[in-house]
Amino acid sequence: MADYQEYDEVGRESKKWLPASVSGNNGSFVPLNTLRIYASGSYPREIKPYTLPVYESSPLNRVLEQYGPGQAWQNNPRRAKTAYLTNISGNDTLNCIYYKSTTASADTLVTIVNGGNYETAQLYVLRTTDEDGNPSFEFKDKLGQVVLTRHNVPEENGAL
Repeated sequence: MADYQEYDEVGRESKKWLPASVSGNNGSFVPLNTLRIYASGSYPREIKPYTLPVYESSPLNRVLEQYGPGQAWQNNPRRAKTAYLTNISGNDTLNCIYYKSTTASADTLVTIVNGGNYETAQLYVLRTTDEDGNPSFEFKDKLGQVVLTRHNVPEENGAL
């Protein structure tokens, strides 16, 4: 089996090819043109057997969209999307409640209490939307610690 990782002109990961069965190379390097030939045998009638990221136009080089392997995904507007946000206090989607623990004088009883909302722009929020349009949110503090992960999982009838 061999796979291939292409890079764009600024060194970012670009096309990542699906593995293809390559015989007779004894584990040596497989050039891309050779892999394309073997991939056409492993994935018949598939002209795009690779994933394809789309980067934001900034020096941060963050992935905004990720297309799955295959022309059915890449010729279709269905792709995974990523948005880089901050929390917004009181907002239905981007709000995050701060919980804190209190202890009694004997230090044996711990109580978790609502400490209110995190103030606006105190958390980094990573919103990831899958190919079916289902969003998930990851809230991190300024130390990079995850304080909340929220997934909206639709039920079979389409309700959340």
